Amino acid sequence: MKLAARSMALLSSMSLILAIGAVKLTAQEPKPQLALSNAGINTSASKKGDPARRVPPYFGQIGLRPTQRDDIYKIRAKHLVKITDLEAKIETTRAEMLTECESVLDEIQKQVLVSRRKSPLSPDPVPSSNK
Repeated sequence: MKLAARSMALLSSMSLILAIGAVKLTAQEPKPQLALSNAGINTSASKKGDPARRVPPYFGQIGLRPTQRDDIYKIRAKHLVKITDLEAKIETTRAEMLTECESVLDEIQKQVLVSRRKSPLSPDPVPSSNK
């Protein structure tokens, strides 16, 4: 009797899982392009891949007018130039910092560092002398 009840419970839970998996997940479906194009909304940016031709998070969900989008694109383009310059300065500063840190090392440590950089997946770390 217990085996029959367990079998029935297993069968019903498996059929529930299959039924849930078969349900269409509408949250993952793309928006219908036909409805948007019929409403007069441009669904493709004129410059694909240009980060300035994107709106900030959640802005696309609040019904921006095309003029607002264009204004946002101009603002983002202006600030992305500044951000690109700052990122280049950060990269240069990080390289200078690494060079200065390497200048503190002795020759053996520099050689070990070079060998570690050549094989970053090395399983055993450098033995520590202060254990």
